[in-house]
Amino acid sequence: MTSEEGKTALHVAARQGSLGSVQLLLDAGADIETRDFQGNSTFHDAVYSGHVPVVELLIDRGCLLESRNEKRYTPLHVAALRGYVTVAQVLLQKGSDHDARCKMGKTALHLAAFMGHEEVVRLLVYSGADVSAEDHYGKTALCCGAKGANEATMQLLLDNTTTNRSNDQLSGLLVEAASNGNAAVVRLLLKSGANPKTYHARVGLQRAVRNGHKTIVKLLLENGTEVNTVGPYGNALQRAASNGNEAVVKILLDYGADVNTEYEYHDNALQRAALSGNEAMVKLLLENGAEVNAVGPYGNALQRAASRGNETVVKLLLEHGAKVNAIGPYGDALQLAVSSGNEAIVKLLLENEAEVDAVGPYGDALQLAASSGNEAVVKLLLENEAEVDAVGPYGDALQRAASSGNEAVVKLLLEKGAAIEIQHLEMALLAAIAKGVQPVMQVLNATGVTLNARHAFANEVLVQAAHDNRFEMVKLLLENGANANAKDKYDRTALLVAAVASDEAMIKLLVQYQARVNSGNDQESALQGEAGNGHVAVAKLLLKEGADANGGTRRRGSALRRAASNGHEAVVKLLLKSGGDFLLYSKSSMFKRNK
Repeated sequence: MTSEEGKTALHVAARQGSLGSVQLLLDAGADIETRDFQGNSTFHDAVYSGHVPVVELLIDRGCLLESRNEKRYTPLHVAALRGYVTVAQVLLQKGSDHDARCKMGKTALHLAAFMGHEEVVRLLVYSGADVSAEDHYGKTALCCGAKGANEATMQLLLDNTTTNRSNDQLSGLLVEAASNGNAAVVRLLLKSGANPKTYHARVGLQRAVRNGHKTIVKLLLENGTEVNTVGPYGNALQRAASNGNEAVVKILLDYGADVNTEYEYHDNALQRAALSGNEAMVKLLLENGAEVNAVGPYGNALQRAASRGNETVVKLLLEHGAKVNAIGPYGDALQLAVSSGNEAIVKLLLENEAEVDAVGPYGDALQLAASSGNEAVVKLLLENEAEVDAVGPYGDALQRAASSGNEAVVKLLLEKGAAIEIQHLEMALLAAIAKGVQPVMQVLNATGVTLNARHAFANEVLVQAAHDNRFEMVKLLLENGANANAKDKYDRTALLVAAVASDEAMIKLLVQYQARVNSGNDQESALQGEAGNGHVAVAKLLLKEGADANGGTRRRGSALRRAASNGHEAVVKLLLKSGGDFLLYSKSSMFKRNK
């Protein structure tokens, strides 16, 4: 009987170091080479726990010295990984191969170096292990040791390696050591000839900054690593500002870091600090010459702080001359504060002369507040004379509140004089219908507005309602004169989206209002859209209403081909019976019908 891990009594006794039990089990005929579910033998288990007497007994009883588990670890690999120098010594004396490779190409020396087991490393090196052996990723024991070994272990490996200490390979070890905060090893590598001005050293600086290893940061900079070098996420100062490590930022500034450096799609240091809400960091950068109004790919520092709702940082930036009305890629500070729903920052910005009606890429502040349904912010903006009927790129405030379904905001806007002109009410009602928001529809209907289903916007609303399976909304629009064959901005009709959704009731309703069953877009017809789904009843309905079995675009294949490719046998039979041509080809097909 085995455990859930597949271990037998012999495995367990070996791992626990029970010499007597192991002897009894072997004498009783237990299989010395039995394996658990990970391929470990009893020998692996004995070595794993470091029980020398059990290890020696198993060797005497004839176990395989080079036994392998699923990772292709030999017992020597396990001893090296665990740091058992006495066990490793026994294995080597009995003839274990010190250069045996595991599945990833690592030797026991790789593992001992990675784990920082100095005595095991020393034993393996003195036993003739190949210090320059590379695993499948080109890593030597030195590379592994740079991550976890101490200075003495690394010195031992360096003294016994054939690596050219002046070349890029030795400098590459700086990356591993710096990443893991191994200052002693970084110092040793530099002393041994690693070039602090190479690409690898610069990457090491970035890694040390990212992980907050200030001793290593200072050590590399003292030895000449370029402080302003740029990596994939910006320069060292930008990384430090993101992480909020004030001590590291001070070191970088002391060594001449350019506080205003920008890099492609990344915020500069001040913008990153503002985004993270680190007041002390923002203050430090400003004191060291950071340009408060510099614009990055996501806006300036004030906009970044406003977007995250950090009031103290917003105050600090304003005190240092931040331009409150500057508009960035995502709007001005007021619009971003409104989007984040921070009433205190909205109030602060208004007190500092923010333009309440400024229009950004997504509309003005009131429109954004109406979209998010923040009644308190809407009230605050209206108290500051926001223009209630201004129309932005996504409609006016009333329309956006209606679309988001916020009844309280809709009422508030109406009370403040929104929709004096009838078309504003009509658009708001259509927006509410598009989302199926009944309470908002009732509020708007109470104003006396009538549904103008012939408005151009109604085309989008009809298709959207059909797409969202809002049967009653579609019916309401059609009853009020909406064009059943209207197309949205994606060139889709309501019938097409209903067919793709296999919505039989919706299709019947649309056909009742003269929807053309053979209309579609440049991708597919209604029948083609349905054929891929395999709903026989819907396909039958479309054919009954006059759908052409061979109609539509060839771009994605005929209806018959779609049904066949998706394994919808019943639909294939129906289409063939209705005249479907199995020789029709798709536009991308290699095989075309001979004419």
